[in-house]
Amino acid sequence: MLRAIKDYFSPPPIEAMTALQSFMSGEASYLAQRSTYEFCRNTLAYFGQWVFDDDRFNEAFRVCRWEAYAAILADMVVIADGHFRHADAGESTALVERLQQAYAAMLAGYPLPVHRPDGWADAIEGVGRRLAQARLAKPSRVGDIARVAARRVYDVLPLYSQHQDEDYKVIENAIRFGLISFDGKFRSRVRADAVIADFLRLPSEAAPT
Repeated sequence: MLRAIKDYFSPPPIEAMTALQSFMSGEASYLAQRSTYEFCRNTLAYFGQWVFDDDRFNEAFRVCRWEAYAAILADMVVIADGHFRHADAGESTALVERLQQAYAAMLAGYPLPVHRPDGWADAIEGVGRRLAQARLAKPSRVGDIARVAARRVYDVLPLYSQHQDEDYKVIENAIRFGLISFDGKFRSRVRADAVIADFLRLPSEAAPT
């Protein structure tokens, strides 16, 4: 009991890739749920009590949450790569491959959603391209990275208001601030040297699940 309370207020450092994946997946899931639900609830206002009971709306909302999770998680992987740059000991190619594999493993941690019977191949390939491109320049600011997920989440929202430019700003701000919070937690908890050393010991064909 006391250990659980201590870990809640002062979570232990992250020194292994399995722990990092658990941390990132949980953070992405929370931000995806919070940003999309709060947007829909605030947009619907009084009418939400009926719309959230509508099967067609809930089906579209499930698609939105899954796609938001994948998009936000991809941004988090790019942020993580930026933090790992100084500690990768010249293993940039191997690390990019492992991060792409880790992204695939985190997605595979959940059953395939109904709307994606063929899996997440496009999202996984997209992360690989983003990581390779990111390595051509210095790490981007978190706010700039967040625009990628924000655009994807906006595109899959199940509803919009009459002011869609404002709708996008609401989503972008929610995701940007959420990723800034994630970045702060990453800086305080993740021991990059230890995680990279652990990650590069893995077989190249598989990341931990």
